[in-house]
Amino acid sequence: QQIREKIRKGEIYVKGGRDLKLDGRFSDTNLENRVQPSSFDATVGETLFILDTERRGVFKPSKNETVRRSLLQIPSRERTKKDISSGYILQRGFTYLIPLQEKVQLMEGERMKSSPKSSTGRLFPITRLLADYTNVFDYIDQSDKGFMDLWLLVQPRAFNLIINPGDTLNQLRFF
Repeated sequence: QQIREKIRKGEIYVKGGRDLKLDGRFSDTNLENRVQPSSFDATVGETLFILDTERRGVFKPSKNETVRRSLLQIPSRERTKKDISSGYILQRGFTYLIPLQEKVQLMEGERMKSSPKSSTGRLFPITRLLADYTNVFDYIDQSDKGFMDLWLLVQPRAFNLIINPGDTLNQLRFF
């Protein structure tokens, strides 16, 4: 119920309707299916960036700026933008940075952790959440910056994966 309330109040920004039915569930069944008892499934956006980690190593943004600003500091030849609106194959051996459709605003005293969905874990990609104004993976505890864009760093390990906008690869847990 707390996650539904955060969505309804706009603390978790999601596209589409946030109307609740009389039983307290969302009218939008796609949104309702992403609300779990203790987590929320974030969704992949319509673009991604292929990062050249051979030259730069793993991408990690600065604590004092947005992920997008840190990304733009990488030369364009080392960050290729792709439209994935019709689906896209993530290939083994590459690193992808994918903006998520949701934004989050943490209230005073709140923090958030991210982990791969159990079904994603069985596909063997490494997924790490990044957020604006934080330089650690999978953990956010800042409440003074307002809404934060969320990004997913994905590295397929065992085999190639096909992703589409709206797919869920990770889950957000609020504390």
